[in-house]
Amino acid sequence: MDPFVNKMKSAISLTENKSTVLVIADDGSEFEESYEFILVARILTNKKVWLSTFQRQMAEHWDGRFKVNIKEHHSGLFLLYFGCEGDPFRALDKEPRDFQNHHIVLVQPTLLQNVTLETMIYSPFWVQAYQLPFLSKSKTLARSLASILGELVAVHEDSLNEGWDPFLQFRVRIDITKPLLRGRVITLLKVNDKFWVEF
Repeated sequence: MDPFVNKMKSAISLTENKSTVLVIADDGSEFEESYEFILVARILTNKKVWLSTFQRQMAEHWDGRFKVNIKEHHSGLFLLYFGCEGDPFRALDKEPRDFQNHHIVLVQPTLLQNVTLETMIYSPFWVQAYQLPFLSKSKTLARSLASILGELVAVHEDSLNEGWDPFLQFRVRIDITKPLLRGRVITLLKVNDKFWVEF
């Protein structure tokens, strides 16, 4: 083997001292409690998002008991600072939102979590499932259908009633990097036929 290649390999390999994991005893106790009143926002666009424009157009959508304070973070991410514990939950409950027709992904970071563009790939959507057999609507069915798309967040209780509307409605966290499913062929234990459920 080329001696230059060997030299380069040895230069870039980690020594035993460098590869040993150093445990730092930091429980995050120095962080302010207001840290939990923060959401991180990602706008799904390749265009430059100007902070002043984003603040002007979006702040009122997230204002709760207190006005939200929007600041730039890094890598095109934004931080939303809220004045009380309930306001970020209300903002999350009103998802999804968009900015100039570009979808916004919101994440409530946990203490010392590294939030990046790569980790912000899940967003909740309300989904309607059509063409279900009569009297088949249930929370169990909603949970099963949601698992096809992602993770169940909630079931719209009224949609469980047959006379309400011709669909079952549930909220599900979806991986936005994957294409949306238009439907799925399913069968039920008490129904012999297979049928197409449209999302």
